[in-house]
Amino acid sequence: MKYTIQFLALLFISGTLFMSCVDNKPKAAKNATNDWQILFDGTSLAGWRAFNSETLPEGWSIVDNTMTFTREKADERDYDYT
Repeated sequence: MKYTIQFLALLFISGTLFMSCVDNKPKAAKNATNDWQILFDGTSLAGWRAFNSETLPEGWSIVDNTMTFTREKADERDYDYT
C-alpha cells in the first residue's frame, strides 16, 4: 500500500512537470489572413480617405512605415487643429 501511494504521487508529480514543459501558446491559424482585414500595410495610403471625401487631405504621408500627419503640408484654412 505504501508503494502504491508513493507510485501514484510520483506519477502525479512527473505528469505535472511534463505538462508544465509543454508549449501552451496558441498556434497561428492557417487562414489567419482571412479572419483579419489589414488596414495599413506600412507602405502606401491606398484605400485611405477622409470622411465624406474620396481622397486624403494634404499633409498625410508615410514616415518610417507609420502613417503621419504634417501640419505644414496641410491647407490650414480647411481644418481646425485646436
